[in-house]
Amino acid sequence: RFGTAYGRCILREIKGSFGRFIAIIGIVALGVGFLLGILSTTPDLKASMSQYYTEKNLCDAFIKSTLGLTEEDAQALLALPEVEGLVKAYSQDVMLETPLEENMAVRVIGSDLEQNASSEGINQLTLVEGRMPESSNECLVLQALGNRVDFPIGTELSVVENGDGLAGDQPSIVGVPMDPFYISVEKESSTIGSGKIDAILYTGEESFSLDVYTDFYLTIAGADEFEYFSDEYEEYIDEQLHVIQPVADERAGTRYQSVYNEAAEELESAKTELENGKALC
Repeated sequence: RFGTAYGRCILREIKGSFGRFIAIIGIVALGVGFLLGILSTTPDLKASMSQYYTEKNLCDAFIKSTLGLTEEDAQALLALPEVEGLVKAYSQDVMLETPLEENMAVRVIGSDLEQNASSEGINQLTLVEGRMPESSNECLVLQALGNRVDFPIGTELSVVENGDGLAGDQPSIVGVPMDPFYISVEKESSTIGSGKIDAILYTGEESFSLDVYTDFYLTIAGADEFEYFSDEYEEYIDEQLHVIQPVADERAGTRYQSVYNEAAEELESAKTELENGKALC
């Protein structure tokens, strides 16, 4: 209390070095403000990203298969009460020749863009510029910080390698979207080119000539009750995936057996043709 001798002594010290006292108060206030800013940044960023992901209906799980995914696989997953929604997509890494730079490795993703644009679409794209593709030779190029090159609308590209699964080999850029699934500056790895994806392109399903899908994007029932990035969300998704995993493993085995049987039939047919050819000689 300042009425005591000790309190009067403190007041005398403050008055005698008032400048230093104010400086110390300023330093403490600055440190407290800086600490509060640091502590609030992470929760604010998580809350903002969680709201953005919720608005764009970001997938809770992602399935990719090197042997391909079929319509039967999709129906088996959708029959599970744990799976709320599913989007089928094609994906292929190709080398492109562009008028802007030498050959570049890009990832081409084909899906139902009309479904994506609906309020119930998964991983909803936000069109920043231009329009949606209307034919198999039109595409979107992702707007991302990690793109090596900014492709302007109207740029014509040419597939020079690994484009056997595409229906068109000269796509033209008609729009620029943002994708909630790709927010990192670092791009994914690839088995072609420099080993890194330089850009991501989006097309409709009609741009692919593959017999099977390569990617499934899933939303999990009940996941919207939790905030993204929270421990509760991670634990809940892990629990649901443990239930889904046996079905996925069963479907993977079925797909493997189907591919094996098809190859065996072709091999047997080739052997028969060879034997018939030898008999005619």
